[in-house]
Amino acid sequence: MKDLGGGRYQVGAITVDRNARQFTVPGRVLHLDGVPLEYIAVSPGGMKAYESLLEVDARGTEFNLACILLGLEAPQPGAGAQFERKPRQGPAVQLSLRWQAGGRSVTKSVHEVLNLAAPPRGAAGAAAPPPTGTPPEEWIYTGSYRHSDGGTYVPDMTGTLIGFVHDPACIIDHRAGLGIGAYGSVQGNPAVLPPVDSAVELIVSVPQAGK
Repeated sequence: MKDLGGGRYQVGAITVDRNARQFTVPGRVLHLDGVPLEYIAVSPGGMKAYESLLEVDARGTEFNLACILLGLEAPQPGAGAQFERKPRQGPAVQLSLRWQAGGRSVTKSVHEVLNLAAPPRGAAGAAAPPPTGTPPEEWIYTGSYRHSDGGTYVPDMTGTLIGFVHDPACIIDHRAGLGIGAYGSVQGNPAVLPPVDSAVELIVSVPQAGK
């Protein structure tokens, strides 16, 4: 970690701004419309890259350290199983993406770049619940966990950083979950995002109290 001064730190490729309560990490678009997603971001070579919207230039320990530098504290370990519909617990975060288009900077929330109503390809876990409208943008820091092999941080093994199907290996998750039991219903939106392989920045922010 490098102290850049003024409350800013460099953690690998991640830039942390403690005063702004956010960090940015460079990456690229992996998958768009037509590819079922269960993750927003994975590390290079991540095990779930085939189901991730983005690949970002950070390992699990780097990504988690950036979260800790923003003051995020993980809840007690022991999150439920993947695809479990019980809401996850943890402090709130906000996720957005930034990229260049036509000589200008474009910033969108993660929800804005997703197609959340694609036809599902099949069920993962129990039968899908009836539609209830667009889910809220409730992203939370869960912190993941360490393996019982002696302390290996699981996201360093799996490359899973941000997901939305309640995979305990993820560092950030969606509180209620997205597309659980309706595999394929969440996809990247090519009408909003730049093409596959385009450079983007992932922005993780801690909202102000009351927001």
